[in-house]
Amino acid sequence: MGKAAKITSFYPNAEDQSGAKLALAELRQNGEIHVPENLQEILASILQKISEGEPISLVSSEQQYTTQEAADFLQVSRSFILKEIEQGKIPYIKIGGSHRRIASKDLIEYKNKFDKMRLDCLAEMVEIGQEIEND
Repeated sequence: MGKAAKITSFYPNAEDQSGAKLALAELRQNGEIHVPENLQEILASILQKISEGEPISLVSSEQQYTTQEAADFLQVSRSFILKEIEQGKIPYIKIGGSHRRIASKDLIEYKNKFDKMRLDCLAEMVEIGQEIEND
């Protein structure tokens, strides 16, 4: 697997929505698009990832994942996801009595916290290693 990508959520406001509607209408009518300034950064980010050959996913914040899909997304085991759910670290809803679903926005928020924790732990390990080396 490739390196873990930082996922940034984008929540469009009314201006973003209006600009996107106008741009989409322009694209459909003229085959060209003028990207409103407030949306250029997110589009540039998408184009940068594509130019680097990295896969991208656009997911609605309303999308829900099964526990196995969440585990696959985070590259952990399903049992790890279940443990995190039981400890209240990942919000979920129950479907049909026993099936759990995790909202995309909650999964992304958890991933960002989890990635930060991993990086903090790694930085601490490097610091300890350097202290040991200097002794």
